[in-house]
Formats: sequence, C-alpha cells, structure tokens
Amino acid sequence: MPPPASGPDEPPALSAREREILAGIEHDLDSSSPALARAMARPLTSTVPLPRATVRAGLLVAALILVLAVTGLVPPAVWALLAALAAMVVVPWAMLRAFERLDPERDTGHNTDR
Repeated sequence: MPPPASGPDEPPALSAREREILAGIEHDLDSSSPALARAMARPLTSTVPLPRATVRAGLLVAALILVLAVTGLVPPAVWALLAALAAMVVVPWAMLRAFERLDPERDTGHNTDR
C-alpha cells in the first residue's frame, strides 16, 4: 500500500527502506512483548477540556470549603486582622476599577488636560 500523500503541515512520507525497518521493529516487538504491543496498538484517549468557568467555580468551592474547615482552628482576633487587611486591599482596588470605568478619556486615549 503506498503511503498517504503528505500535506503542508505533515512530515514527508517514509521511504520504502524506512517502512521496512519499522515493520521489522514492529514484528520484533510483537514477538518479544505481546502485552506491550497490544497496549501500543490501542488508540490514545483524550479528555475533553473543562470550560474555564467550571474550573473557576470548582476552585471557588474548594477555597470556601478550606476556609470553613480552617475557621475553627483560627482565633477570632486573627480573623479580624485578616478582614482588616482584606479591606485595605479590596476597597482601594474596587474604587480604582470604578474610577477607570467612569473615565471617558481612558477609552479614547485623548487627554484634554493639556
């Protein structure tokens, strides 16, 4: 059977000598290790990638479960400190995002203050 024609993205077809060498290797493998030969002959299975939203939701659920599991181990004073630190980061970030969305000059790239 002649080799299939190769396309622009495919490697060039094997020569008759190369096909003969590969057939010899395959025969040797079949005779020396039939279990390995059967495993190699099976097609590879691939998993369907998960949507990004599903991965993010899974990570959020895992983080919430972790927080609930650790809640009993951490003293209330530490939770108060963590809440204060989170507020010091989240509130300025939220305000910055709000101001960026309200700034019409940012979308056009023109600065009228000059």
